[in-house]
Amino acid sequence: MITNDQISAYVNSLLDLCPDGTDGFYFDLVEKGHPVIRRDVAKFLTQIIMLKQPDKVLEIGTNVGYSAIIMAKHLKNGRIYSIDYRTDNHEMALNNFIKFGVVLIIVRLALTRNIGSLTDSTWLKQTSIILGGFALYDIVVAKIVEKINIPLNANYVVVINDVIKFGTMFATLKWFSDGNLKDPEWLKEVGAALAGLAIYHFISQNVIKFSVNF
Repeated sequence: MITNDQISAYVNSLLDLCPDGTDGFYFDLVEKGHPVIRRDVAKFLTQIIMLKQPDKVLEIGTNVGYSAIIMAKHLKNGRIYSIDYRTDNHEMALNNFIKFGVVLIIVRLALTRNIGSLTDSTWLKQTSIILGGFALYDIVVAKIVEKINIPLNANYVVVINDVIKFGTMFATLKWFSDGNLKDPEWLKEVGAALAGLAIYHFISQNVIKFSVNF
């Protein structure tokens, strides 16, 4: 926040003199309750960028990306590196890591009936890749999906997220196995598995829900 009255008055005088086309974006974020920097601070920031034209800008705390966008609009040749730490995504990754890890261990013990089989190097490698695929979705892919703002029914969002999550895991496993993501047989199997997952969601959201309500 700018506390000096003279600086604040000067910066506010620039709000309409240097339109950057982000006013609509700003007010939309405020209306939705997103934490964004004040307009006077944003304008002051853009003035610094316009005058200094730095080669590199490091922003700690991307949030929804508003400040990175306004800086980028006024930066001619430099680059902006904006990083953020999303604890919710990391917690989700940890929860999924534990959940699917337990499932894979139980399946392994049920099939082999030998606790020593948990130390098998081939199984450990495959399990690590599977869990890594889920973590990749939670930490990286999920952020990309969040930015694709398509108005959908909440039930469809759940289905799409699960399909993309398991698709990411299957792709990661295949990539580390032989790297051939165009294998027609593999694509057929994965497509069938993801279709089955979508059908499961349809049944759980409609048939089972209808039966319970009935």
